[in-house]
Amino acid sequence: MSRLLAAVLFAVLALVGSAHAQEGAVSSEEQVILDLLGPDPVTAEQFTPEFLAQVPLAQVEQLLSQIKATIGAPEEVRSSADGFEVETRTHTMPVQITLDADRRISSLLFRAPVQKNASVADIAAQFDSLEGSVSYLVLRDGEVLAERGADTPLAVGSAFKLAVLALLNEAIERGEHSWDEVVRLERRHISLPTGIMQNLPAGSPVTLHTAAAMMISISDNTATDLLIDVVGREALAQKLGVDFALTTREFFFLKGDLETRGRFLAASPEEKAEIAREIAGRPMPALNPNLSLHDEGVEWYVPARRLCELIAEVADLDVMTINPGIATPGDWARVAYKGGSETGVLNFTTHLVGRDGSQTCVVMTINDDSAISATTPTSIYASILAALAPQSEE
Repeated sequence: MSRLLAAVLFAVLALVGSAHAQEGAVSSEEQVILDLLGPDPVTAEQFTPEFLAQVPLAQVEQLLSQIKATIGAPEEVRSSADGFEVETRTHTMPVQITLDADRRISSLLFRAPVQKNASVADIAAQFDSLEGSVSYLVLRDGEVLAERGADTPLAVGSAFKLAVLALLNEAIERGEHSWDEVVRLERRHISLPTGIMQNLPAGSPVTLHTAAAMMISISDNTATDLLIDVVGREALAQKLGVDFALTTREFFFLKGDLETRGRFLAASPEEKAEIAREIAGRPMPALNPNLSLHDEGVEWYVPARRLCELIAEVADLDVMTINPGIATPGDWARVAYKGGSETGVLNFTTHLVGRDGSQTCVVMTINDDSAISATTPTSIYASILAALAPQSEE
């Protein structure tokens, strides 16, 4: 929740400057990509100052090291419809890159590497070697293709917002609300990022559709708390299958206030509701830098199977199509996605409709007592999606 995966691309190093290479730039992107993934270390001279202002060189070095460890040495870089594609002995990886007139990198984006020539079961089994508590579920038209711990509740971060959207949609279908209904943002709704609505002044009018779109597409926490107010906390807890459902503001508050957190963890559902009312009237404390951000009991715990059910309920809504997550939209007739993360928590939940009409759900959740490197799990997940994509008829 502290830095949720809103876009869930494998890595966005920086997107600065123009969308295209400047006039007169030398078209040597393939060689630059080969150099980045080769044995020699990168240098600051390979990037524009604007790029390095966004992403320090040390962060670039760390990411490239993770990519190389995952995919191995590049054998070929070729042009593709969306940029370039790197091929190694075991993987393919889409890349988008822009060079300036001096052949310096001004923007760079790596998408998730995809394994070649592997079955869904073999790819999913690689999750088993990851550290921490891991659950996953791969369903196609109701048939289980791979699973582990699919009925075990794990912390899922912002993936819980699928339940908020499902409840809102149900209320609209009952005629209790409408997508163009305007609600007022109140001070008690203001949470911490991710998102942008926390920057709006209290009293701002917002339609339910806009709030839902922000909640799903960029995981806006303030939009989420506004909508929890609309659908009701008790209904949300029931939808998630938990005894008490936090707002995101309460989540952050409990991370920063150790005394209140201790009382909350020891409290009954009724006592938790009273603590929540207390929190609503207090200013947000500073987050404790010495506190591991994944605290057992201060999160949203949802089994993989329940997430598949929740995303199926809302997959047809237009707000679910804004951010496709890790999937390649061109491989599918429709993609719906929501993920979640905080330190020690990582979740990907995707519902896909194939061009053959098939319905697929892929969920992966990892909980650990330390920071999770997303590189390997993202690659495994993307490889499952690629292996599942129905082949188009020629």
